[in-house]
Amino acid sequence: SWNLEGIIAAGYKFKNGLTNWGNTVGFENVIVRQFDKSKLVGNDIVTDFCHVLSEITNCEISIPSSGTKNVSVYSEQCILMQKLRKELLLVPENTFNTETRKLNRQIHVSSKDLNLTKMTFRPEVVQYIEHLHSEDMQWLKDKFKLDISLDIEIDEKSIEAGKEIVISNKIKTMLQDYNKEALLELENRVRAALLS
Repeated sequence: SWNLEGIIAAGYKFKNGLTNWGNTVGFENVIVRQFDKSKLVGNDIVTDFCHVLSEITNCEISIPSSGTKNVSVYSEQCILMQKLRKELLLVPENTFNTETRKLNRQIHVSSKDLNLTKMTFRPEVVQYIEHLHSEDMQWLKDKFKLDISLDIEIDEKSIEAGKEIVISNKIKTMLQDYNKEALLELENRVRAALLS
């Protein structure tokens, strides 16, 4: 999305979603775990989901593989997606459709053999996000005994600085680092592929 302020301000209120599920199927039937690729069965969300479902139902459950597994998203890819989404796509913000998926796939395909940077937010942005979700994270800890909060010292000055960075609406300012040369090469590759 180009407008990050709206996404962050809305937050991801997982408490609401989990409460809806709990009220529907019973909280004792809701399984909540931290998403950590290294802890997933087969390091894949679909394989892991089928494994958990198989344990619950005592039936072997599998979903045919699409051939793709979890794909990491790198700093340069996010920066380029934001830029090209604004320049090339006339679709509403905060949505995915055929055009955005095509662009996203092209960015991933064009990333091959590039020295890309693992996404890491600046400390101020981390503090701001942590602050925005603190109430829901405390509820998650109390209700499901799952602590996903970071072990960091929160301070108002950093939270405010993080908020200003997010309001700038530029992913590249939110990130700790990215490779400028790799970003330029990636953009050239994607533009060439889209024009061909």
